[in-house]
Amino acid sequence: MSWAWRLLGRFPRTISAMIAAGFAAGLWFATDYVRTVVEPREAVARQARIGDEIARADSMMERGKYALAVAEYAYVIDNFAAELAPAEVARLHGGAGRAHVRLAEKEEPEANLERGIAAFARALEIRAAAGDAPGQAETQRRIGDARRALARARGDAGPLDGAVAAYRAMLALSGGDPARRAAALRAAANAQRDRFEIAGDRESLAAAFATYDEAMAAASPEEFPAARGATLIEVGLAWVQEAENGYRARNLLRAVETLEGAKRYFDVDAFPRERARLHKHIGDTYMLLSLTEAKRPSERARHQQRQVRWRNRAENAYKVARSFGYRPARGSAAPGGPRAAAEADDKKE
Repeated sequence: MSWAWRLLGRFPRTISAMIAAGFAAGLWFATDYVRTVVEPREAVARQARIGDEIARADSMMERGKYALAVAEYAYVIDNFAAELAPAEVARLHGGAGRAHVRLAEKEEPEANLERGIAAFARALEIRAAAGDAPGQAETQRRIGDARRALARARGDAGPLDGAVAAYRAMLALSGGDPARRAAALRAAANAQRDRFEIAGDRESLAAAFATYDEAMAAASPEEFPAARGATLIEVGLAWVQEAENGYRARNLLRAVETLEGAKRYFDVDAFPRERARLHKHIGDTYMLLSLTEAKRPSERARHQQRQVRWRNRAENAYKVARSFGYRPARGSAAPGGPRAAAEADDKKE
């Protein structure tokens, strides 16, 4: 600034003061213009850019371009997380986790599921710090689902302990909501059922039936018919799984009885899709029954009559299921057992 003082020194003090005042006023107006006009415009433009990047990531996810979605979510988190609300950052981590889980269906299943679980864990940390109980519960559900998928991908029951723990944490975060409590217990029972399927642990199947009983008690059928019906479907599928390990016809009949009992909770007008899916499982189970053998040669003729009757019932059930695109799984509940059947149905929704 020495040049400015030398310049002002050439003029009388009064003139110099006027020049200095004018210079100061101009500087103030310039600074104020930057602060009140330029910077807000830049901030708005930056927020618009961030919004566009987030929308692009969400769009990739919705369009099934999961690899691109993973990259977009990572870019936004790495570059803009400090400028976003914690809830939005948690949502972005959750989006990345969902993209990894879906990508695992196409490539590198173990690696992508592990990355998905890590992304969900980061979202969970942020939601826990914010005291977001519903968000934590939903994230725990996704962690549990991803751990179940990881157990299947590895053919190892190890990740299922973490899955059950996640569902139990979801239960603790559900508060007094009966439907959510029933859903958490049902999911925990499904993970226990997975252990039986993967590791042949019969105690796990017994534990699953006990947990299904908890789920049944959590929500009254009058107030929460869908919760009761959904649980009965899983119990029926558990009996199908039990049939693979002995007393085949007897356990399949138990499965049919349980699945048929779920019909009363899925009114055709209120729950058309759920009722169609239920009929798909009923049809699969009747088809399995039709493939059983007579215990003794003397019962063969009567058993053949039962087989025809079971096939007819299966076909009638499939007619309803086909109305919503559910395909019969001829000869088995589904490739990979009843759990795979249920999850294939869930993906359709």
